[in-house]
Amino acid sequence: MVWVLAPHLESADPNIRYYYDFTQSIAEYTTVFTELNMIWRWQPVTMQNYHAIINDIQKESGDLFPFVLNLCDGDEINGVPGVSVIDALEAAGLCYSGSDQHFYRITTSKLPMKVAFDQAGVPTPAWKPIHQPTDNIDTVFDTMGSPLIIKPAISGGSMGVGTKNVVHNLTELKTQVAQMFQGYRGWDLAGDGLLLEAFVKGREFTTFIVGDTNHPNDCLIYPAIERVFHASLPEEERFLYFDRLWEIYEDETPMPN
Repeated sequence: MVWVLAPHLESADPNIRYYYDFTQSIAEYTTVFTELNMIWRWQPVTMQNYHAIINDIQKESGDLFPFVLNLCDGDEINGVPGVSVIDALEAAGLCYSGSDQHFYRITTSKLPMKVAFDQAGVPTPAWKPIHQPTDNIDTVFDTMGSPLIIKPAISGGSMGVGTKNVVHNLTELKTQVAQMFQGYRGWDLAGDGLLLEAFVKGREFTTFIVGDTNHPNDCLIYPAIERVFHASLPEEERFLYFDRLWEIYEDETPMPN
């Protein structure tokens, strides 16, 4: 039996609710598991109920072998379950998909991920952490060049990222830093600080790797695909940002047809 554990968040804010709306995902899982003729359950998980749910998985699966698809990727700063679910799955001895605790901790925040890149000699844009709105950033354009891009250290789905995150001078940067430390509709964008990076112009590619760190030679690397942005966009706007990704359009304009 397949258990799909999905993060659930109660919010009075319509944008935050939309951000955690899994209606489309549920429909897709329903189609796939119906075609496979598999027994499965979509299980919302909160910070309050994850222990009880995980402890009951074995019992509620009956004679079926339980396998967990873990979608809980929250930072837990804003009340969305994440690494605690991984720990509970490990403690329960359940078979699950997704990252282990080590991978989760070095990738949930961009700061330890950048450190890991540097330590492993992986090319990555010049960067600087900003932990407080009062951090000294007066010389960053001298040392890192221009333009720069400022992002929440912890964020998914482009939350906290817009066209104004690409900055060309100290005034723009300080304005954006102050705004990001204020959060977004009650959502803490700076739980682990901010990441300031050199902005890299050019094409964007992504790939998908499936495997286990205990068996690195068996990892499967899928062919890379390119994200193609609308030709009307200026080069410094050709990246994923919140309004246009989620089609909310609070600060940005809709794309032309």
